[in-house]
Amino acid sequence: TPFFRSPERAFRALAAVKRLARSFDAIPPASRGVEAPLDPGMIPEYRAKQLLARRGLKMPAGRLVTSLEEAFTAAEELGFPLVLKAQSSQLPHKSEAGAVALNIYDGASLQSAWITMKHRLTVERTDVTLDGMLLERMSEPGIEIIIGARNESGWGPVIMLGLGGILTELLHDVVFIPAGVGRARIGL
Repeated sequence: TPFFRSPERAFRALAAVKRLARSFDAIPPASRGVEAPLDPGMIPEYRAKQLLARRGLKMPAGRLVTSLEEAFTAAEELGFPLVLKAQSSQLPHKSEAGAVALNIYDGASLQSAWITMKHRLTVERTDVTLDGMLLERMSEPGIEIIIGARNESGWGPVIMLGLGGILTELLHDVVFIPAGVGRARIGL
């Protein structure tokens, strides 16, 4: 059962889910198919966002960068404030691994966040191979949601939905819905 600290937060969460459901209805059926099969396992955030953006979902402006120099160039184009997130299919919980830096307001804080994160991952997470770092415009405060999908044996494809960010791990409050179920069956 979901838990919200106030009725207002519960209604904002429901409104966000309803807006998301409407955005899926706006996608033409011909564009809903996947162009190429996906690799098994977890897809890094930057790849998932590319796939979702091609389906019409709005994503924060961002760029995958592989060097600090590329990060500085991207930061000039994106504008501050920014978020820096390490990208790897071996990092499903980036916050726990220290692989997310928020509130980057200038080049000096970008350089500091980059060096700190790279050092931490090199020393503490030798099992992780990075694809790069995702540098994104920082979003306005709001409700974070998590959406995932997997092919569940016995069930087939299912979609996971719940509160995102650190609340995902704290509350363990997600629901799984069979893929392809219409809005009427899930109550939206």
